[in-house]
Amino acid sequence: MQSKLQSKIIKVNNLQYNGIKMQTFKKYITIMEKNKNDFSPKNTSVEKILKIAPWLKDADMTDAIIGIKSNRIVWYDGFWNNGTWKDGIWKHGVWENGTWIRGLWEDGFWGNGTWKDGIWKRGLWEKGTWENGTWKDGIWRGGKWKNGIWTEGLWEKGTWEDGTWKNGSWRKGKWKDKKNLRPDKR
Repeated sequence: MQSKLQSKIIKVNNLQYNGIKMQTFKKYITIMEKNKNDFSPKNTSVEKILKIAPWLKDADMTDAIIGIKSNRIVWYDGFWNNGTWKDGIWKHGVWENGTWIRGLWEDGFWGNGTWKDGIWKRGLWEKGTWENGTWKDGIWRGGKWKNGIWTEGLWEKGTWEDGTWKNGSWRKGKWKDKKNLRPDKR
């Protein structure tokens, strides 16, 4: 069986990416699983993606554009509907639900889910639970912050339980941290 999938230049919002569109990727995964010993060519971009991140085939996603950079998975755009993100770079896109284990979040929208660890550079967090990691900048609209380092950004509402607040703007929310004063009270 010849694979029609090859890494190609994909344009999204006037930006170009070298990667695989996820609708096709999911179709290829299904075909590959049914015919494990009967597919070629070897070392296609899809195979490389699966070798680095086999957990992607278990995730629910739509219109995703995924590539590889420096042997890490790069999510360029699309909708992560549910699943577990184990590691990699998130450039942009919409996170609806799921668990983030670790990685670098550069920009995008977080709808709901659990953040275990990693670095958040910027974006909009709607709700969910932040367990640990470093928040560099962005807007926090709701959810629960359990621990981690907040370096900059806008906190609109939500519950802060523990962690290190370095800088940023606090609008409102519940402050449960008994070791530190709420930012607007300092």
